[in-house]
Amino acid sequence: MDSISIAKDYEAIRVAIGDEPLNWLGVSYGTQLGSQYAELFPDKIRSMALDGVVSQSQAQISQFLAGASAADGAFRRFAQWCQGQNATACPAVQDSKHRTVLEMWTDIITQAENQPLPCGGASCVRSYITADEIRVAATNYLYMPDPNWGNLGEAIYNTSTQNDGSSFAKLYLQASNGTSAVVDYVNSGQFGGLAVVCQDWAHHDNTSEDLKLKEILAKAQSSLMKGIATPHRFEVSCIGWPNTTRNPPHAISIPRTKSLPKILITDAIYDHATSLVWGMQLREEIGKDRVVMVLKDAGGHPSYEQNDAPGGQTKTAIERYILDLTLPEDGIIFES
Repeated sequence: MDSISIAKDYEAIRVAIGDEPLNWLGVSYGTQLGSQYAELFPDKIRSMALDGVVSQSQAQISQFLAGASAADGAFRRFAQWCQGQNATACPAVQDSKHRTVLEMWTDIITQAENQPLPCGGASCVRSYITADEIRVAATNYLYMPDPNWGNLGEAIYNTSTQNDGSSFAKLYLQASNGTSAVVDYVNSGQFGGLAVVCQDWAHHDNTSEDLKLKEILAKAQSSLMKGIATPHRFEVSCIGWPNTTRNPPHAISIPRTKSLPKILITDAIYDHATSLVWGMQLREEIGKDRVVMVLKDAGGHPSYEQNDAPGGQTKTAIERYILDLTLPEDGIIFES
């Protein structure tokens, strides 16, 4: 179930349906799968766009810190957006104590760290919710700026004024297992992804002491989210995994072929789930002369799926490249 095995499955499907060159649009994990497909089959690709890049090549500690930094940056971007909205768009701005959004968030987390907050809503699985569970829920709100950012502002406002964490409980479940219904946990789509992650990534942490040291580091470097980010989930989830890593972390090395076009990489600057560090890392590994990189001056993950309405600059650029191989300007920054 590692990415190399899956890439080979994709190649078998490509051959079976006509043996024509592949058009690859990979988002999130699909970028890691795509880059490793290109390593194996570079002459079988017509176009390749990678959006919201996942890269496994950095050292584990670097991955951890890159994720922590990305999560904090995304939350600050949300807070900046919220402060410029009215109370309808982002309820957190109507605080009676005239606190900023960041101050309200800090007060909630500080209180929950001292003592877990009461949780009395229908989505609560027990009578309290912890600070880390609130952080995990917040990361789920950060995926799509509209309308989730407003919902995050509402959750912060409700929790602050009601001293109850129910607004975060539902999103905690969604972030943890892919569903808001507790009874559906056994059918979570997260399990297939977990099998791949644990076969692909280095997992040096295997004791609670290892994790405690990482968390101390993350909390020192990540004042808002305290290290709760994608690499953190990868590390925690794979503790005790019984099998050896089949696809160890490595720098992507794609053979040069005449038929392989330039690869398009797109990333949102304030993507909390996949750090911009990963996209830039992959650009260097593939070779700057073989890549066009486009940035989106926004948060959320990934860039492509946020632009469902016609006219989104990033989505339009990706689709134009896949359809007729027209590339945008390297290094351009889009607003949408």
